[in-house]
Amino acid sequence: MQQVRPAVMPTVDAQRLLKDLDSLAFNRHAQSDRAKARRYILRGLQEAGWTVKEMPFEPSDHRGVNVYAERIGTDPAAGAILLGAHYDSVARSPGADDNATSLATVLEAARLLSAPTPRTLKLVFFDLEEIGLLGSQAFIEDPVQQDNLKGAVILDMVGYACHQSGCQSYPPVLPITPPTNRGDFWQSLVTKGIRH
Repeated sequence: MQQVRPAVMPTVDAQRLLKDLDSLAFNRHAQSDRAKARRYILRGLQEAGWTVKEMPFEPSDHRGVNVYAERIGTDPAAGAILLGAHYDSVARSPGADDNATSLATVLEAARLLSAPTPRTLKLVFFDLEEIGLLGSQAFIEDPVQQDNLKGAVILDMVGYACHQSGCQSYPPVLPITPPTNRGDFWQSLVTKGIRH
């Protein structure tokens, strides 16, 4: 009888994650700086084996470009899951936590999710989110992107937490009432078993 070896599960490469974070921690507000970040993201996705495309959009007087990658799942009935983050920053900010931490996380997830999965996986890096969620709005206005979508995880500022009462406020547009006024919102949700 032939012995079956367990599958080797990929693990997070902390050094690579920190390198991505360091490489993307610069002001990404001006168009030229966003283009530099976009090139880095495109290269990282392509090196991880993803087919990538740029999705330009022009709402009002702004020009933005979302970065999109998709890997078709093995089960067409399973639907698709989207993982995303925005790559622009506010003016005069290095954008390290907001949102280079999330960019590095999605890039690492792209590397870890290189094997086929039953569900289709979509990765989206949104542009112009800091001036009114323009990139995500442009993305969802395309009905093809909503086809068979079963869920989305959008990462924002995942590299920082504060645990003192009152240190964090939350946007009033959240679809739920945050369980805490500390900067450990997701930790609190996971601890309480809340899933949305």
